[in-house]
Amino acid sequence: MTMVVGRFWLSVYGACICAGLCADISTGLAADFDQDCIFASASRLPRIPGLVVKKSQATKMPAPKGWNADAPPTRVDIDFSAAGQEGRYSFLCAIVVGAAPIVTRIPSDQ
Repeated sequence: MTMVVGRFWLSVYGACICAGLCADISTGLAADFDQDCIFASASRLPRIPGLVVKKSQATKMPAPKGWNADAPPTRVDIDFSAAGQEGRYSFLCAIVVGAAPIVTRIPSDQ
């Protein structure tokens, strides 16, 4: 009887550890997806000599009906300066595991 109770306790304890670890892993994956989207978007910036990225930000957007990518769409905003001008490029990014991020430029809300 003690063995069964001990196993039950171990199972519950193991599930709690796994739940905490799984939450950390999913948070880490989301951060990796954001980083992948930011890098893919930055590679789509125009090739302007002296272009400097000032700030980048990834924001999750609600998935439209029928969305079949592995993560919800991500809006990436990249603030830059070049030739004395400042501006923002915005992109929409989709992540499919095992493939490169799909990135398309969208209008900025500046």
